[in-house]
Amino acid sequence: MQARVESIHSLSPIQKDFLAGFLMDPERRAYLSQWIGFYSEPIDPARWKQAWETLIQRHGILRTAFDWENPARPLQVVLTDVPVEIISHEIAEANTLADFRTAVEKFAESRYEKGIDIRKPPLMDFEVVTSSEWSAVIWTRHHLITDGWSLSRLYEEMLTRYADNSNKAESFKEKTDYGSYLNALEPLLNQEDGRNYWQDYLATGSKRIYKTRTHRGEAVQGEANLTEATMTSLREVSRTNRVTLNTLFLTTLADGLCRTLGLEQVCLGM
Repeated sequence: MQARVESIHSLSPIQKDFLAGFLMDPERRAYLSQWIGFYSEPIDPARWKQAWETLIQRHGILRTAFDWENPARPLQVVLTDVPVEIISHEIAEANTLADFRTAVEKFAESRYEKGIDIRKPPLMDFEVVTSSEWSAVIWTRHHLITDGWSLSRLYEEMLTRYADNSNKAESFKEKTDYGSYLNALEPLLNQEDGRNYWQDYLATGSKRIYKTRTHRGEAVQGEANLTEATMTSLREVSRTNRVTLNTLFLTTLADGLCRTLGLEQVCLGM
């Protein structure tokens, strides 16, 4: 049975940026991310699927497909129903937790290589891996439909519904539909006003603009090895200040640029 269209919306500014980055990536994996959770108790794939179905019906963004046939005005289309599938794997031979983790990471790598077709929701999925002693959940998702804050909230609701905690589930009863947010946002998005603001801002005072350019489809990558103690401290700072780790890293970069270049303020673009 073909799903019906529930609603159609324009993309938010950040979604437009994500879509552009996704389309420039030859492998179409830009903004695709994964999370793996390991558990010392069994995970029931059937119950996990049931909880996942509940979330998909509750949140329209999880039933959203993206269309860019008109590049000047890409759209996101919310469907009434989408197919739900939970892939499960059983590992018969995993003598140690390290063996189990290695096997799970191979499943995760294989899933990541497949990518996500953003024209076919949901733009996230779960794979459940079990052994006689351990379980794991591989959560693959696209950044087009979630940000750092909504991810933790979504997973909290997922675990609550999986545990069938009806009392706590009541706290998730009220929700704000993402489509309502987009409808309220659209009248405020005037590109001409934004362009005029930045032209005026950059035309006044003494301001220096530093640009970095890359060829289309290429990415500049860097790598830093942080200790577990450092990461624990960063997560604590992030939670205390109610910001994501990404925001924390960008703020640190901005502070470093100000100090290095002798600026009082810096504007970073993604």
